[in-house]
Amino acid sequence: MRAKYSKTLLGQTVDSWTKDNTAARQIEDLLVSNGTNFNKGKGVDLPDDNLEVKSRLEESRSPHTVSGMTENDIINTPYKQSRVYQKLQKQMRVKHTCNKVVKVEYYDFSQPHIQDILEEAYEEARESIKAGCTPYAPGTKYGYFEYKSSNTYSFRIPHKAMQELEAMAKSSFGTLFEYD
Repeated sequence: MRAKYSKTLLGQTVDSWTKDNTAARQIEDLLVSNGTNFNKGKGVDLPDDNLEVKSRLEESRSPHTVSGMTENDIINTPYKQSRVYQKLQKQMRVKHTCNKVVKVEYYDFSQPHIQDILEEAYEEARESIKAGCTPYAPGTKYGYFEYKSSNTYSFRIPHKAMQELEAMAKSSFGTLFEYD
């Protein structure tokens, strides 16, 4: 599976310098044109492999957007039933620069110790929304909700925190120790 996606994407041309998700849409189109079953609705992007696709300018240091939710959905949806949870299990992270895809990396965030960290961030930010903290609903250093528009918030993870989560996902912690 991994080789199939990497081969399809590495070296391909995308528009790295727009701020309207053009590169993300171009990456989706590349996958679809190669016969990939790509879900453009709710749920993970690549349902056949249970993978979420995230694209990012390699030089970017801005927070990572995970998923959008309405205020009502946030208030009424615990982490493990949320869209955020679905999208923070396994990810294919596609990095581009100078209008070329330069990296395709895979991360398994489903490990219990990572999920505990993400659940705490989501639930604290969810409590902030319930308490009326808008437009920015703090969680923990690993995530928060930020108001976007039309009663919609994005769950975001600061860049440094995402680097830590990626390192945890790549480590062998989950295979060396039993996690309680």
